[in-house]
Amino acid sequence: MTAPRTLTRTREDLAEFLRMHREKIAPEEVGLPRGRRRRTPGLRREEVRQRLSPWETQVSQMLSSFRRDFARAAQDPTIDELVEELTKVSPEFKQLWKTQEVNAPCQGVRHLYLEELGEVAFEHTTLTVDEERHLRLVYYAVKEADPQSAAFTRWVRDDKGAR
Repeated sequence: MTAPRTLTRTREDLAEFLRMHREKIAPEEVGLPRGRRRRTPGLRREEVRQRLSPWETQVSQMLSSFRRDFARAAQDPTIDELVEELTKVSPEFKQLWKTQEVNAPCQGVRHLYLEELGEVAFEHTTLTVDEERHLRLVYYAVKEADPQSAAFTRWVRDDKGAR
């Protein structure tokens, strides 16, 4: 029998999961310099935080998009249940949900990590395909000003030629 899902259990599980996976990743694998001597293998906590910083900048955009879906699905009790559950288990979600922030359709810049290239910036926009069924098409295009854009273009071209 599994333990009931609580915020304490979730944090402990997450901490163990992150620790195990941090130890398996060398800094060079995620585009970071090896740096000074390490007492333990893998990434340091601050290096993980550094890699997650693009995520923090995108959280409000993603929550805003979810809030639009929530408003459109007003007759669906399952989305109310989902919000209620997220509010119970995540103080961060609860705080952000209270802001009531809704932005324009989701568009902007996302930084994606590609194993062969490192971090690459993409401009993205979301097009609604079917409003009733909440179907969207998200279009990504490499950001031309990104230093990795030429490398990404070569990588795509070379990959297609290999098939």
